[in-house]
Amino acid sequence: YCHASCPSFPRSCDPHVPITRRRVFGVLAGAAAAVGVPSVWIIDADSRRAWMFSREGVVEVKDGFLRTRGPDSAVPLAELFED
Repeated sequence: YCHASCPSFPRSCDPHVPITRRRVFGVLAGAAAAVGVPSVWIIDADSRRAWMFSREGVVEVKDGFLRTRGPDSAVPLAELFED
């Protein structure tokens, strides 16, 4: 998904140059760091998977909780998909 309002978002008009998850994650993490956001969650609603980006790098959420530090908090990933 490319959003026209974000000029740095990776785009590909050439079908041989795919927009990969790695490229998207890199752009999002870089943008967050540039404005001083300490951590960012990326959630794939189709697969119900999530990743957390911080200054330390990127990690997939494996325990089912979206966490932050300073202040410490945790949100169950499953709650985001409840009806």
